[in-house]
This record gives sequence, structure tokens and C-alpha cells, in this order.
Amino acid sequence: MVNATLAYQRNSIEVGDGANIILALYEGALRSMLEAKKADDSLIYMKSVDKAMSIVRALIASLDFENGGEIAVNLYRLYDFILWRLDEALTRGEKYAIDEAYGIMDELYKAWVEALRNFRCDEKSTVGG
Repeated sequence: MVNATLAYQRNSIEVGDGANIILALYEGALRSMLEAKKADDSLIYMKSVDKAMSIVRALIASLDFENGGEIAVNLYRLYDFILWRLDEALTRGEKYAIDEAYGIMDELYKAWVEALRNFRCDEKSTVGG
């Protein structure tokens, strides 16, 4: 998975430093989900879930299906599932759905961090070697 993510990420980096933007989006979504889980106030809960959903929609909009191939399709499916779970949390008050969404988002975030680390190491060894 990391190699496939690295290949997809290389396209993002070649277009610009989109990788840092993607990481920031993941961090924002994760932070919003944590805020929702901790919220005692229903308004804060709704705003936090809504913000997380907006960020996931931005991640979907960032997908490059033409160059990303199967990875982009799989990311879309995961993002779509996360949106569904967040919608359940919002409309039905199912806070455990946030845990599911958070778990997937956290794994994706970790994969992006690892892929970026590998990419930068590969880039340094190519430039230096």
C-alpha cells in the first residue's frame, strides 16, 4: 500500500507540493472528529462533524482519477465510507460512527506520512547518488 500511495503522491508533488496540503487536510479532519467525540454541547458536536465532512469532501475533490488509477478509486471508496459514517454520526447521533471514521482516516494519514518520508528519502538518495 505504501508503494502505491508513494506513486500516487509523486504525481501530487510534481504538480506542486500538494502532499503537505493533503496532510493538513487529514490533520484537520482528525482534529474535527476528536472535537466532536469530546463535545458535550450538541452545537459544537454538529459543527465539528460538519467540518470533518467538508474536509473529506475536499480530499475527494483532490483525487486525480486520470493519473491515480486504482489508488484514486480506492481512496474515493474509503473517503465515501468515512462520509457515510460521519453522516450517520450527524443525523443519528451515532458517536461510535466517528470512531470508525477516525480509525480509517488515521490509517490513511499514517500511510501518507510514511509515503512522504519514503519519497523524500528516495529523492535525497537520487540527488546525492
